Amino acid sequence: MSPRIVLFLTIFIDLMGFGLVIPILPNWISELMGSEVWVGFAIAIFSIMQFLSTPLLGSLSDRIGRRPVLMITLALNAAGYALLGFSEGIILLFAARALNGIASGNISVAQAYLIDITPPEKRSGALGLIGAAFGLGFIFGPPMGGLIMAKFGFAYVGWFAALLCVVNLVLAWFILPESLQHKNPDAVLRLVPVKDYREVLAHPHLRRIFIINFFYITAFFLFQVCSTLFWEEHFGLNEEQRGYAFAFLGVCTALVQGLLIRKLSSAFGDERLLIIGNVGMAIVLVFLGLVPQGYFLVGELPLIFLMALVNGPVGPASLSLLSREVDPRNQGRVVGLFQSFGSLARVVGPIVGTTLYATSYLLPFFSAGLLLAINAWLAVLYIRVLRASGQGHHQATGQSGVKA
Repeated sequence: MSPRIVLFLTIFIDLMGFGLVIPILPNWISELMGSEVWVGFAIAIFSIMQFLSTPLLGSLSDRIGRRPVLMITLALNAAGYALLGFSEGIILLFAARALNGIASGNISVAQAYLIDITPPEKRSGALGLIGAAFGLGFIFGPPMGGLIMAKFGFAYVGWFAALLCVVNLVLAWFILPESLQHKNPDAVLRLVPVKDYREVLAHPHLRRIFIINFFYITAFFLFQVCSTLFWEEHFGLNEEQRGYAFAFLGVCTALVQGLLIRKLSSAFGDERLLIIGNVGMAIVLVFLGLVPQGYFLVGELPLIFLMALVNGPVGPASLSLLSREVDPRNQGRVVGLFQSFGSLARVVGPIVGTTLYATSYLLPFFSAGLLLAINAWLAVLYIRVLRASGQGHHQATGQSGVKA
């Protein structure tokens, strides 16, 4: 069996467990604590731990290989979801989300795995597999989570997600091979990699793509964390219906990332896709908040499809541009730092988004649109600099692991 197929199945099962709690957790926390603001903090805890673990796991995978790190994180994910099932108060719930946040740092290891086995000119399409797996996880996870919640209660959602992670671990253990041909025993492991950030951000092209990705994720999470609250309060959707809404988003995302990424990358190039994605998302997110009550099917759903279409190429294009600047021996470290930097945006976005939402439900949508419009201009400036420097990535490799 192809390593890509095995990795796709591994990511799919992993993200299906994540998708189970997406349409449920924000509303559950809001009801438990009596305030939407706590939703932002619960999601921020997840992202803070992801911020700390992602570069550490990336560097660890450079040192000992991708496979063992994936095994460890899959086991941690199972433990986190099991604890979520037992949580009846905010303390255990926060602890469970922290553990799952640590384990979720494995996405950078999965991305480094694909980069290991894919030539540079085909990486956008290969990295789109992760987005397709994410989309399929959203197809099956949210409606199943909503159904389990409605029939059995919140605890069983966590326990079922834990079971999926155990199945994932067994699958990966027996059939996922190691992808890293030359391990780096000198890879430095740091819990808070300040020195690594300084080295990477000193590289002008990498600094720009890091900042653009940070603003993009911040804007996306201004919307995402408020979406289930908005759909319940504005359109009256229950747990099952919100699950189906996320499933629709998953179908659209899977189609875009699984079938269109290669064609879009060939037709437009990664640079143009980065700009188009930011402009398109700025427009779509504003209009998502303006759909009148009672018009979810004819107003919100078409916009969700458009969101999947313009959002889908952004992640693969960003990672493809990033990978061109990185020494192959340090892909895990730099991709880990890139994802970790994005995790900071997942801390800022939910806290700011739920705070704005508590003031007015329109503020997260309008704020996200404005931030993405600014980010589109930053992407234009980045592409101009990249082209003026002759793409930059054909130059010599420096000792920091990025191409100087």
